[in-house]
Amino acid sequence: MYSAVFLGDRARRRVADLCLGALVALVLVCAQSSARAESAQDIVAKADTVRNPEKPFRGTTTLTEYKSSQPVNRNVLLIFSKIDPDKL
Repeated sequence: MYSAVFLGDRARRRVADLCLGALVALVLVCAQSSARAESAQDIVAKADTVRNPEKPFRGTTTLTEYKSSQPVNRNVLLIFSKIDPDKL
């Protein structure tokens, strides 16, 4: 049913050190994010630059369908973010 894991003193100390390190890292991350609070307009402006970059780009995604661990169908999608007028 349940099995107990018994740690030696060294292993127990190592686990405690790792937990303490993770806690300190979490506190530092939370302190840093609250120290540089941004306005809603700044957040929206940054999101807009990610969604609509200044330069055009494209991405390729390949979808493969498998049956019984064997590929049976494949679709390749080429996605453009916007048209580059220099390459028309």
